[in-house]
Amino acid sequence: ARLIGLCCYRRPQTLKSAHKGIVWGMYVAPDYRGKGISLQLLNHTISHARSRAHILLLSVTSSNLAAYRLYQKAGFCQYGQEPDAMKLGDIYYSERLMFFPLR
Repeated sequence: ARLIGLCCYRRPQTLKSAHKGIVWGMYVAPDYRGKGISLQLLNHTISHARSRAHILLLSVTSSNLAAYRLYQKAGFCQYGQEPDAMKLGDIYYSERLMFFPLR
């Protein structure tokens, strides 16, 4: 069996944050991209989280327009941007902060 895609989700266990769900990883193997698998994975994650959380949060690198459009298509809305959120080597990347209301 071969892994073709995944969408990672977690819920903080602290009392003040347990109402949030966080999508923190999304991946589809290159030869399976463009077939709607990402949206299916994301929609399944949203369905799973609906009875467990009040809101879903995620961040996406500002330069990753394909992922940003996917999240918009699924119903996520941008509420902010974090400059220099990630550093790889000597390069800094900003991230768009997004949310999806579950209730």
